[in-house]
Amino acid sequence: MSRVIGITSSLVTPPAVPPMTVDYAKRHIKAISNSEDLLVATWIEAARSYFEEQTGRQIITATWEAWLDGCPDCRGRIELPKPPLQEVLSLQYVDASGNLVSFDDGGSPVTLSYQVKAPAGEYAGRGWIEPVYNLQWPTSRAESGAVRIQYRAGYGDSENEVPACITGILAFLIGQQDQFRSAVHEEERGAISEVPFGVRMMLDGFKYSALPTTQMRTSAAWV
Repeated sequence: MSRVIGITSSLVTPPAVPPMTVDYAKRHIKAISNSEDLLVATWIEAARSYFEEQTGRQIITATWEAWLDGCPDCRGRIELPKPPLQEVLSLQYVDASGNLVSFDDGGSPVTLSYQVKAPAGEYAGRGWIEPVYNLQWPTSRAESGAVRIQYRAGYGDSENEVPACITGILAFLIGQQDQFRSAVHEEERGAISEVPFGVRMMLDGFKYSALPTTQMRTSAAWV
């Protein structure tokens, strides 16, 4: 039975720009003045946060670091959260002596060369890394965060590279925030009800395609 390896991700460098301009959002909600520009910018950030939290994806390019409790057995692949994956910046592990070693520094048992797979497209699944043919992962020290991987993820560096469907979802969420400026609202008869989010089904497609693959879920618990 394969051992269960935990993985924790932390944000290293946040996106440089929001996923939508204030002007675009204002056109969607038909705002004609600049008096609420700051509020609209807040709605954009809230929509971005909601989308990324619900789907597990990264919209605008950001740098993340994943900490794993150890290497997979032999040649098992490591899937990285927050698709779509752009590139892997570094792979390090804590060796038996407690030193933080790069996978390409000739550490024991052999110098490891790895390959990166980065699916593309709106619904791209998680990218992954795995040893090249005929090599396997080294043995890391048995401690939390023994393997550390820095990588970039996201659809692109600007709002122009965000897929149209995602832009539409963000616009819908911003429109909801504009129309209903609290979590609940009063209906004509005085009843209180939660604001309906009609984007749930659209979000599901992005969410489920970003989950770990069946192979990873059966061989190790990458969450």
